[in-house]
Amino acid sequence: NLKELEAGNASYLMGTKIRVLAVTANTEGKENVEFIPIEAKAGYVAGYNDPEYISKLPRFQLPQLPTNKTFRMFPITGDSMLPFINGDYIITEFVEDWISVKSGTLCILILKGNQEFVYKQVENRLEKNGTFLLHSLNQCYEPYEVKSDQILEVWKYHSRWSKQVPDKEITLKNIEEKMTSIMMMLKTG
Repeated sequence: NLKELEAGNASYLMGTKIRVLAVTANTEGKENVEFIPIEAKAGYVAGYNDPEYISKLPRFQLPQLPTNKTFRMFPITGDSMLPFINGDYIITEFVEDWISVKSGTLCILILKGNQEFVYKQVENRLEKNGTFLLHSLNQCYEPYEVKSDQILEVWKYHSRWSKQVPDKEITLKNIEEKMTSIMMMLKTG
């Protein structure tokens, strides 16, 4: 029963039952990395498992990626995952077994009813209460829970592609200090 599986049945969470993953391959049969451009974010939730939709996405090959796994590239928007910034792209690996995701892993989650996907650090509570607790790297954002029956796909962080040159002076600690300073000014202001 598909509804039972999607409601958090262990077989569904571990990927041992029905889960459709549409992919494309090059002429040699090697899987492509499908690229989800900004303008395709809203459509991805509706077409994530549709082979026709996936076949129309831009795709490419990266020789350093393992050939026995499936990868997608997603755009980053917003400031909740600093130091990842607008214009960065995250290359992700498909996760079939959600229970195996270690707490602290960065993931893109494709959610039901959501017009976009979320990029967060997950705390895996699936076996405890059937949820992922999602954390932003930017401490200004509160964590929130997502139930397993709201998740369509999980993609684990593999690497980052960015046009930005890292500033050697900026560290996560510097960003946190600046954000704290700004928040204090706003509270007293």
